[in-house]
Amino acid sequence: MNAPALISELTRIGVELKVEDE
Repeated sequence: MNAPALISELTRIGVELKVEDE
């Protein structure tokens, strides 16, 4: 698997969860 792509995916999901949480 592509590590950078995986990290960016997880980052995007984390940001989306943060935005929903606020």
